[in-house]
Amino acid sequence: MSECVGEKELLFKVADLLTGKVELDLLLCRTLFDVAETGISLRGDVRLTAELKPRREDIILTGSMTVPFEMVCSRCLKSYKVDSLIELDGTFRAKVEGEGVEEMLDESGPDISFYESGKVDILPIIRDNIYLSIPMKPLCSEDCQGVCPRCGADRNGMGCSCVSEDIDPRLEVLKSLRGNS
Repeated sequence: MSECVGEKELLFKVADLLTGKVELDLLLCRTLFDVAETGISLRGDVRLTAELKPRREDIILTGSMTVPFEMVCSRCLKSYKVDSLIELDGTFRAKVEGEGVEEMLDESGPDISFYESGKVDILPIIRDNIYLSIPMKPLCSEDCQGVCPRCGADRNGMGCSCVSEDIDPRLEVLKSLRGNS
């Protein structure tokens, strides 16, 4: 098993990239990604398979990564593991001296990242893609029944005997109509 790599290995000299494509097959240390504030954890290192190649004045990043998440289901509150396959697609362009980021974005669009000092750093794009792939409400499965709001029993395994007759007080009047029909 190969060792994971850190930030230094994700910084590339543009001069090296302009001569041809660079293929990457790296194991990224999970310590590079701070996902603890999301309530989700990484249970292992991240596998990155990608390539960097020149296209006119730009450097193009394409590839994918496998991220081993451990999440807590927002319905049943059980921990579950999932390996997410995340696609990567990014464009890097040299930052123009004297121009602000806003002017450069107006000309190039929001999907462009800028590099300075002749070096391309792919870590920010990788981090952004990982953070954007984290679900707002993680689910262990689409048909998860969650827990009973009365007794707290997990409705997926064993049901509960609670009777649910909660009626919205605004609709209580309609209950009397049902008996008259």
